[in-house]
Amino acid sequence: IDETVFAISDELERASLIGANLEQCTNEEGYPVLRMVTTDGNRLSISETSFEGELSDEIATILNNMLIPKSALLELRKLCDSSGEEWVINFGVQEAEFQCESTAFQFLLIEGHCPDYNRILSTLNLTNSAIVNRKQLQSIFKRVFAMVNRRDLSVSFGFSEDFLEISAENADFGTFKEQMSISFEGDELTI
Repeated sequence: IDETVFAISDELERASLIGANLEQCTNEEGYPVLRMVTTDGNRLSISETSFEGELSDEIATILNNMLIPKSALLELRKLCDSSGEEWVINFGVQEAEFQCESTAFQFLLIEGHCPDYNRILSTLNLTNSAIVNRKQLQSIFKRVFAMVNRRDLSVSFGFSEDFLEISAENADFGTFKEQMSISFEGDELTI
């Protein structure tokens, strides 16, 4: 949920972007996974997790025509954080239920279709690749966002062979620059 919920749009008039698409598919290793896909029109987020069992054709059809609302995902995240138990997921035509031994959470699904993200992914020309330490990157993000102007959230990312430089400018506070070690393949790049 944390890997995808941020990319759900808040614009209610764009029905295909205000929820998360959940589908069963097979990963690159050939194992069944549940894949959650979200987009707000600018960002696309995909997260997969392994699961046991198989979704029936009826449930697959429901999920193909319905989206999980952002508010339900945020509540589910809280419930999952407080329970380490296994969850059973049930789907109706317009509703879903997440249930564990001590809790049942039911919500309505949103009618809509996720945009064809595979078409978007097939057009990408990804020639650069970086491996970063997630916790270190999150720590830098907290510092840089404490400094940036809320109206102008421009942050630069400079990738080179051995490091990533994150920088931002603020008229009131000056310039922020911080580097972290990374593993990078490709041409030097600034975003």
